[in-house]
Amino acid sequence: MNIKNLWTAIVLLTVFGMHRYAQQCGVGKTYDSENYVWASNTYAERGVLENRDGVPFLQQPPLFPVVLSFAKPYQVEWSSWLNTVCLVGTVWLWLLLAGKVWGNTIVWYFYGGFLAFAMPLYLVHQFLWSEPLFLLLVSLHFIILERYERTKKTIFWWLLVVVAWLFCLQRSIGIVFVLGTAGAYLWAGKGRNIAMWLYLLVASSGFLAWLIYVLYVRSPTEVVATYGLQDDAWAGISMCAESLGRWFLPTQASAWGVWVVLAIILIFKRRIFVFKDSVWASLGLSTALYILVLCLKKSDFSDTERFVAVLYPVFLLGIFSTLPTQNTKIAVLCLCVLGIYPTVRCVKNVVFWKEVSCKK
Repeated sequence: MNIKNLWTAIVLLTVFGMHRYAQQCGVGKTYDSENYVWASNTYAERGVLENRDGVPFLQQPPLFPVVLSFAKPYQVEWSSWLNTVCLVGTVWLWLLLAGKVWGNTIVWYFYGGFLAFAMPLYLVHQFLWSEPLFLLLVSLHFIILERYERTKKTIFWWLLVVVAWLFCLQRSIGIVFVLGTAGAYLWAGKGRNIAMWLYLLVASSGFLAWLIYVLYVRSPTEVVATYGLQDDAWAGISMCAESLGRWFLPTQASAWGVWVVLAIILIFKRRIFVFKDSVWASLGLSTALYILVLCLKKSDFSDTERFVAVLYPVFLLGIFSTLPTQNTKIAVLCLCVLGIYPTVRCVKNVVFWKEVSCKK
């Protein structure tokens, strides 16, 4: 076993061990979790998705409660292991993708270390939420996109479409990754890429069908009231920026987060226009669209850190891309300093989550 494979194994075993430690007393549950389990029960019993109060389940597309229905009546126990599989799989996929950027360099090893102690990832995998499977599918999507870009084989186009179709039915925000991917390729090809037009049409079909169903069940006025624009857009932007800043800095000040956001935009601009690679352009555009939607749509600000956590691997990829890799000593020093707070915060939260769940 070469050192790169050994490091990959160490990272994945660390992720597995820490997550199973946090899950010793079971997966965490919130109001969303109860709705998912209830909807999965009604689907298994009567083939319909309903909330506890009897109204149709419309909070998110139907894939997750349908998947949970196959584990009835052990959805809670099963989801704990599903989250572990998703977390380990997500970290492994981003290690593979990062290897396409840095190869067998010191930056890649540090990237793996940061993912091993990625508090945002442990956060969304600690609870019975739809993000774990969604994030795994999105990660798989970009790995397949890289293979498709490199080989142009039809099989990878089909896999890309299927995976995108699935994550759009897992969480509605998934549509931004479809739009970002298609947009980057169509822009590069000046709209002449037929394969990407077909990808856009087929991959978004499930989401569009779900949207039509929601509009059929609810009036357009109700849909706008629930899913429309944020009343205070600046508050959404500030909360999103603050949540991003908390990943690396022990502060509540949103100003720090704003600088992080601006830095990431500049990083992706560099990757898009210097390297001219459609895969990285797709990642950059998808990320920008995700943040835009998150800042502008109606949502509970308390969930912002949960929602931006999905972007952690790609933000980390962007941040590491600015490091002075020609000077290894400076790069190592920067990474060591940058990693102190996130690592400590991650370990502290993992222990806290385990203690809280075991007291219930």
